[in-house]
Amino acid sequence: MKASAIALIAAGLCVGLLLGEGLLALLAPQVRRLPRVWQYDAELGWAHVPGARGTMVSPEYRVEMAINGAGLRDRDVARERRAGAWRLVALGDSFVEGWGVPLEASVSKQLEIRLEALTGSQVEVLNLGVAGYGTDQELLFYEREGRQYQPDDVLVFFYANDLWNNSSPVGIGSERGFKPFFRIAHDGSLSLQGVPVPRLHSWDVDWERHAPWRLRLDRYLEQRWHCYALVKHALFPPLGELGQRQKFYEGLYGIDAAGRWQAQWELSGRLLEALHQAVARDGSRLHVIHVPAQIQVDDRAWQRTVERNQLSGRYDREKPSRQLAGFAARFGLRYLDLYPVFRQQAATQSLYFRESHWSPAGHALAAATIAQYLARARSALQPAGEQP
Repeated sequence: MKASAIALIAAGLCVGLLLGEGLLALLAPQVRRLPRVWQYDAELGWAHVPGARGTMVSPEYRVEMAINGAGLRDRDVARERRAGAWRLVALGDSFVEGWGVPLEASVSKQLEIRLEALTGSQVEVLNLGVAGYGTDQELLFYEREGRQYQPDDVLVFFYANDLWNNSSPVGIGSERGFKPFFRIAHDGSLSLQGVPVPRLHSWDVDWERHAPWRLRLDRYLEQRWHCYALVKHALFPPLGELGQRQKFYEGLYGIDAAGRWQAQWELSGRLLEALHQAVARDGSRLHVIHVPAQIQVDDRAWQRTVERNQLSGRYDREKPSRQLAGFAARFGLRYLDLYPVFRQQAATQSLYFRESHWSPAGHALAAATIAQYLARARSALQPAGEQP
C-alpha cells in the first residue's frame, strides 16, 4: 500500500474520531473529573483539605467546590454558637457534602433557609458531609470535630451503601483507600480497628507524576476524552464482578429469611446507637435521616439495575427503611424516613442525577421534609406558653 493511501486512511480515522468526540461532548458527554479536595487522614482514612478549591466535572454538571479553613465544605464558621441561634450539624457522605450541586443548593443550606422561614429563628446548619464516609467514620468525625461546634441537634444521614462501608476496612464510594472500621467484640462492645489507617501512595499530591506511564495515560484519557471514557465505563462496571454486585444488592434489598446479612445490619445499628450516646453525652439530640437510593423510588431505575447486574432472587426495596425503623425503636433514636415522600414525588420530578446523587430538586425536597419534621420536634420541646 502506498504511503499516500496510508496517510489518507489515517487522516480519515483521525477526522472520524474527532467528529465522534465532538458529537459525544455535545450530545452525551462522558468525562468525569474530581477536584483534589480530599487528603489522607490517619484517623478517618481521608478528609477534606482545608482551604482547597477545585472543579467537579461529570456528564451532568460542572460544579466548583471550596473547602473552608476547618476542612468543611461550608462557609467559614466559628466554633462557638451565635447567641440565640439554633445550630445543627449534618453528618453524612456525598449526599450531605453536596455532590454535583453548588453549596447553596445542598441539603444543609436549603435546610437553613426553610427552618428560618418556619420558626423565625436564626439557624445554622453546618455541613460535615464527606464523600465516601460510612457511619463509622461519621461517628469518629463527630467525636473529633462535630462536637466542637456545640450543636443543639445532630443529623446523621444513612444511605444504603453505608451498610457495606460500615462492614469494610476499605472505602467503597468515591474514595477507595483504607479506612477505620469497627467490629462487635465478644462482650458486645464496639472495637475500633484499622487505625492508624495505612497510607496508599495514591494519596500523595505528586503521586501521578511518579505513577507508571500506562496508569497516567489512562487517567489522562479518561478525564479528557469522551470516547475513551465511554468505552472504559462500558467495559469495566464500577462494582466489579457480577458476583460482587449480586452480594451488594442482596445485602441491601434481598429478602433474607436465613439472616445471611443480618450481622452487617446489626453493626450499622450499633454504630448509630454509639453515635446517639456520644451526642447525648454532649447535651445534644441525634436524628437519623434515611436517604433512599434512586433504585428504591424509581421502578425503571430498579429494572435497569436488575438487568445490567443480572440479579437473581427476591428483593424488597423498603428493607433499609424497616431495618432503620427497627433500630430507632430498639435504641430510642429519633428517626425520619425520606423514602415515602421521595417515592411519591419521583413519578413527577427528577430528583436524582443519572449517576444516583440528588439533583438540586432532590436536595430541596429533602430539606423541605426535614425542616417540617424538625420544626414540629422543636415546637414539642418548647415549654407551655413559650413561642418557638
